[in-house]
Amino acid sequence: IPVSGIPRELAATRDGRYLYVCIFETGNVDLIDLRTRKVAKTFNFGPGAKRHIVLDEDANRAYMSDMATGRVSCFSLDTGEILGSVWAGYNLNTLAMSSDGRFLFVSSRGKNNPETYLKKGPDVGKITVIDARSLKIVDWVWGRNQPTGLAVSPDNRYIAFTDFLDDNLEVYDISRLYEGPASP
Repeated sequence: IPVSGIPRELAATRDGRYLYVCIFETGNVDLIDLRTRKVAKTFNFGPGAKRHIVLDEDANRAYMSDMATGRVSCFSLDTGEILGSVWAGYNLNTLAMSSDGRFLFVSSRGKNNPETYLKKGPDVGKITVIDARSLKIVDWVWGRNQPTGLAVSPDNRYIAFTDFLDDNLEVYDISRLYEGPASP
């Protein structure tokens, strides 16, 4: 299926009808109708470098990371309107959402080495925890050198992430996040 630029991450709707595709080179998101196998709509969110997208269909929202701007943005699945955004770090990569939709986790690789991103950069990355409704940062942990892979356990007790340059897998108990007040 031809899309409007270099595709990165994608997310399918629960019913299997649509596919949202991040377009890295423009910062847009293409909506593919899987019945017709064509781009039904392009959401113009550029300029930027959209990297990852997760859907929260229960809240009728999607969240996307942008590697160029360092922002996580939320948009309405109905209208495509940006509902808010937050700066979360340099070179954002993967997003993961808790199964209850309360928290959004994002990996930030940190600043690139001036020579090449394949070498350790001047700082380390991190995993940022964002309240999904308010888009406020509520916590974070260091992620060593360029954390990219990221997952939340189905029971919302753990996050796990890998890093690109140190060959590590880290696992954190995040159950303490649920001890605080819920967002409105």
